[in-house]
Amino acid sequence: MRIIVDSVGNILPGEDFFTRTIDFQMPKFSIPTGTRNSILTQIELYMNKIVRNKGNLQTFGKFKKFIKENDYNIVLDGANIGFFNQGSNSGKVINFDQIKDFVDYVISKGYKPLLILHSRHFKSVNGKNKEIIKSITDTSLVFQTPSGMDDDIFWLYSSIYKPNTFLITNDEIRNHVFYMKLDYLHEWKKYHI
Repeated sequence: MRIIVDSVGNILPGEDFFTRTIDFQMPKFSIPTGTRNSILTQIELYMNKIVRNKGNLQTFGKFKKFIKENDYNIVLDGANIGFFNQGSNSGKVINFDQIKDFVDYVISKGYKPLLILHSRHFKSVNGKNKEIIKSITDTSLVFQTPSGMDDDIFWLYSSIYKPNTFLITNDEIRNHVFYMKLDYLHEWKKYHI
């Protein structure tokens, strides 16, 4: 059997391909500790520059303590998951059922999820969504980002903070790479998003 394995682990059939189980491990990529610390510092400096509200800066400090003290190995961009494929409701009404299904799925695959979702999505939820939210918070870590802060900063920071942590999002993080000058993220996102 001939196969082609590209640089990020995609397996393509060769010219005489037939079905066979292959023991293949995804190539590992990790950011060196010094570079990781530099990226985290860049994110913090960027966040401090754009946030003028002292309460939000304190919230970010609480967030850093929260991720340091809790165990997770996959970060979920809750808004991205909850708005995905919602048609005319996309960007307007978040689908908590969809988020719960996704949380349950990654747990079934052995992951310990951290769900990042903006606090505005929790404000006026109905009875059914309250039950769904309780189920999500009972099975995974949830962090509600505060008003006046971009939730992208939180899921990006937390996914880089712990080595070997994956991130589930459709966000290309282009604006973060540009504004924070985080060129190293191009390589990182090939292996972690």
